[in-house]
Amino acid sequence: MKNRRELASLTKVRAAVHLTLAWIFLLALPAMAGAQVLRGTVVDSSGLVVPNAEVTAKSNGSASSIRTVSNGEFEFNHVTPPADITIHANGFTPVTLTWKGEPSVTITLKPGSVQQEIVVTATRTGTPLADVPSSISRLSSAQIAGSPPLELDEILRQVPGFSLFRRTNSRVANPTTQGVSLRGLGASGASRALVFFDDIPLNDPFGGWVYWDRVPVTDIASLEALRGGGSALYGSGALAGVVSVERSDYRDRALSLDLSEGQEGISDGSATLSDHLGPWDLNASAQGLRSDGYIPVPSSVRGTVDTPASLRYGTGRLLLDRQFTNGTAFISGNLFNESRNNGTALQVNDTRLVETNAGTNLAVGGGALSLRTFLTFQHFDQTFSSIAADRNSESLVRSQAVPAQQFGFSAVWNRQLGQRNTFAGGVDFRRVTGHSAEELFTRGNETGTVDAGGRQRYFGAFLEDSLRITSRLRLTAATRVDTWKNYDALSRSLTFASGASSLAPFADRANAAFSPSLGAVYQLTHLVALTGSAYGAFRSPTLNELYRSFRLGNTLTQANDSLHPERLRGAEGGVTVGSAPLFLRATYFWNKIHDAVGNRTISTTPALITRQRQNIGDILAKGVEVELEAHLPKHIVTRTAYEYSDSTVSRSLDSSLLGLRTPQVPLHSASQSVMYIGRHWSGTVTGRYITRQFDDDLNSFMLPSFFTADMMLGWRIGSRVEPYVACENLFDRDYFTGRTPTPTLGQPRLVRGGVRLRLGSAR
Repeated sequence: MKNRRELASLTKVRAAVHLTLAWIFLLALPAMAGAQVLRGTVVDSSGLVVPNAEVTAKSNGSASSIRTVSNGEFEFNHVTPPADITIHANGFTPVTLTWKGEPSVTITLKPGSVQQEIVVTATRTGTPLADVPSSISRLSSAQIAGSPPLELDEILRQVPGFSLFRRTNSRVANPTTQGVSLRGLGASGASRALVFFDDIPLNDPFGGWVYWDRVPVTDIASLEALRGGGSALYGSGALAGVVSVERSDYRDRALSLDLSEGQEGISDGSATLSDHLGPWDLNASAQGLRSDGYIPVPSSVRGTVDTPASLRYGTGRLLLDRQFTNGTAFISGNLFNESRNNGTALQVNDTRLVETNAGTNLAVGGGALSLRTFLTFQHFDQTFSSIAADRNSESLVRSQAVPAQQFGFSAVWNRQLGQRNTFAGGVDFRRVTGHSAEELFTRGNETGTVDAGGRQRYFGAFLEDSLRITSRLRLTAATRVDTWKNYDALSRSLTFASGASSLAPFADRANAAFSPSLGAVYQLTHLVALTGSAYGAFRSPTLNELYRSFRLGNTLTQANDSLHPERLRGAEGGVTVGSAPLFLRATYFWNKIHDAVGNRTISTTPALITRQRQNIGDILAKGVEVELEAHLPKHIVTRTAYEYSDSTVSRSLDSSLLGLRTPQVPLHSASQSVMYIGRHWSGTVTGRYITRQFDDDLNSFMLPSFFTADMMLGWRIGSRVEPYVACENLFDRDYFTGRTPTPTLGQPRLVRGGVRLRLGSAR
């Protein structure tokens, strides 16, 4: 009987439970009818996944939280749209959005402090600044817009140690002198650093210099500059570092316009337009500038041949970008045309360039794959003259036509392995063809022709691994192997008077380089970190250095087909202190270039200085760089940059060069900017100080130290219109930018006014 009563009691309990569950099911039916599966991925602004981020979903008065897994993904099984989604991750600004029932969402987090800014240049994977062992500077879109100068190279002078081959900015300088130098390693016209726009190289394929006006300023989101050997990731040319120009990512219908007029006949306009064409996003940008320039020769030595160094250029880009479920793909084209007068009636040059690019960013194999390909056709023309001692007459001595073509591609794949390890690997290929067809003149009469050139082929592959050993220590190691070949090179010449001709083929030459790097970041405290790295890098001579001679003023520089590649070994160590609103980085560096290429003086007469590109020996550059950025109250941001660089010839077969300063490298350089960004007004004041430096290998032509100041003032009319006024060389200081041996002057005071218009938004 007892067992029967217990059984009956148990049956009643079961019935009650079943009835309760049935009522719960009936009550939940309306909510379950609208419930869906919410899937998503959390990434940073570079596209790298963010593991261990906390994701909270709020719907129908209830909330639940989960964390992203190693590939950045998360999933909620029953969420009724609309739902509020909030994401929290260390080092990033929290994000809240409304989910409306999409099958999947991708959520992008932005850095929460200066140290958490995501930089791509240092690792090719997108890494928080705090985890980068190398010295890297980043200028935001606000800092770019607030800079008084027009030219990118002038804006980049806020980066410690950045300079062109000469002090002259790109508005006045001959393109062949616009080679980039970093950390006191100097340049010889060809850059010792690589410059990229949207992962496509901007360096001239034939000569290595950079056309800084190829990129419209309205199309630029930020600038990154990596100082120190970058060959472990980027191969030849990244001997002194890498500069990356990041493209604005316009996804909505938007228009950005910047127009200005000023002294010296300056008229400048830049515009970027974005829109939708079905499944494609359209981005069109253009910029044009006209400048009558100024006479770069001091009045004390000026003659009747001297004219203003004028500039005309136009550039346009068209990009189509398509979003897919697992990535994006794009195709773009660029047209560029530039014409210059280089200071006399007979010294002119012009450039015409056509380029097409394509690429894709895909989620592949649990990581991110980036593919790029590019094809460039370029034609560069230049004339050279001989100028009389009194500068009252000149005669044409040389006319050059330099066609060049370039094809290349790259593939980079990276993946996070757990929460501590990030792996990357890639390959790249580049082929360059070019020659210099010259017409020679004597007293204005054509006397002969010379045509020299060849082909170059590069291939490289790299691996990189960044591993967090402990909560405080991160190690980053990379290794790269490069091979390159110079081939099909020859020189043809013809002398009209005698009819004599010659054909001289150059031997094919092949070489290889191994470029390792190892870096570490040790977090002493939340605000203080120690950094250190050691690296190897190289640069192979360009076709320009091997086969093209040129003349600047009364200085003739000859080519040299026997040049060896430059090889660098370097190390650095430093400390970073603080986060927003105060960030300080101080670094000691040591770099040594073996077989450095320089313009070696081989003869001097009153009428002509003759130099030749040679492997002059070893250059040793050691010093200290300091960078400080502070966000002060009252919307004020200050930026301080300083570099001490002791750069000298430490070994040479020519004992007369030992201990001499590297040409175009000052001992001290510093810049200071103060920027105010208020609700209605904005303003920037910048100052730059450069100590003396030398223009030649023998340290015979000294360029004195100088200080210049620039300013900019703007005011907002609503949220879309901003008139402004800018002034370069505010105190109208005279300073030398070169001696060939005739001295040349820098930009005098220049005032211009303009207006910016912004419609829509950019992400």
